[in-house]
Amino acid sequence: PAANSFIEGKFSELLKTKHLLVKHKAELMYQMCSQMVQDFVQLLMRGQILPVDKISKLQKTVQSSSQFLISEKQALNELIQAFADVDHLIYQHSINVMAFSVVLSHSLGLSASNIEDIAIASLLHDIGYTKSSVPPTYSNDSARINTPGIESHPVQSFQMLCTVEHLSQNTLDAILYHHERLDGSGFPNGLKGSQIPMHARILAFADTFEFLVNPNRKTKKMKPFYALKSMMETEKKKLDQSLFKPFILALKLQ
Repeated sequence: PAANSFIEGKFSELLKTKHLLVKHKAELMYQMCSQMVQDFVQLLMRGQILPVDKISKLQKTVQSSSQFLISEKQALNELIQAFADVDHLIYQHSINVMAFSVVLSHSLGLSASNIEDIAIASLLHDIGYTKSSVPPTYSNDSARINTPGIESHPVQSFQMLCTVEHLSQNTLDAILYHHERLDGSGFPNGLKGSQIPMHARILAFADTFEFLVNPNRKTKKMKPFYALKSMMETEKKKLDQSLFKPFILALKLQ
């Protein structure tokens, strides 16, 4: 506990120091974010209100993590590989999605506050799975298609978080609408086109890409090029096409 408190207090400094390898910083970021999401899940599952200090710590962690991902070359690659040999848990998926969302949002030129809103939404977007019949794992690809909890988890996530103080409306909208699609084929509300907030579009894009490239897919994972090609071909009318170029540029910088 003492060591954890020390790391938590020095987290921002540790991500900025030149004395740690990028790989070690990525591992540290992964551990901090994963623990934070797990703490949130445990509190919410017990029906407890998230304390303001927990939200404040989340915001500070996300701010430092976002700056690290944006400013440190190879940070994204090192993060994705940090725990490539563990089960594809909600925590791992959410942290990876956060990383992709952050670099995409930065490439789009969004403000720091908007990037923070999207990053927090990414970390918490699948928290509703803990209240559904879907186990907290993405190892089985069919979990995104055939399980009964898939269409209810955005609403469950939103309902678990909508009363939490200091979470922005942008964050909550992204969580609720991250499975909406531009052609109206998504859920939970079947929104179309401009009805879907930009924050939700970014999260949907990052979520889809992460699912395809994650190292722990039981079926063959895709390399980034083929994942993007697949998204362009099969999700052309569903995802925001204007996000492809900025995302590709963001990946090139890594």
